[in-house]
Amino acid sequence: MSDDAAASLPLVDPRLRRLLAYWLDRRGARAMPARGDIDPLDFAYLLGSIMLVDVLPQPGGDLRFRYRVYGVDAVTHTGMDLTGRYTEEYPGAEFAAKLKQSYTALVQGGMPRRVQRREYYDGRYYEMEGLLLPLGDATGINMILIGLAFGPWMLGLEAP
Repeated sequence: MSDDAAASLPLVDPRLRRLLAYWLDRRGARAMPARGDIDPLDFAYLLGSIMLVDVLPQPGGDLRFRYRVYGVDAVTHTGMDLTGRYTEEYPGAEFAAKLKQSYTALVQGGMPRRVQRREYYDGRYYEMEGLLLPLGDATGINMILIGLAFGPWMLGLEAP
């Protein structure tokens, strides 16, 4: 993905735009930065809204995804902590399948992705904008860095 294409992702939240700029800087001339190129203290402004997802190839070419870090803001908004758990353990098989599909698309495409969702779960609406960023090396993507922004601004109200 060229810098122009990545920079043109229609991110609403300014913190996610800042995270994307950071990722582009750390990437340099490579396809993506490695996990070791990323210092969480560099994006302390978004730290509670960060997730790190391990990409685990399975026999037969399937992929499995495990949350290494599940940010406290995600815990607050969803009421669950999935740290150390797999996407298929997310309550609600339909949403778990959407997560796997989204993460698989990132790995197959190898480019940053923006997601925006308004989901109804457990009697509440969750409004979210997310930025999915691949991390890896010459062998491929082995982790996904995700920045999340929650809020009513997704409905056309002012961004934070």
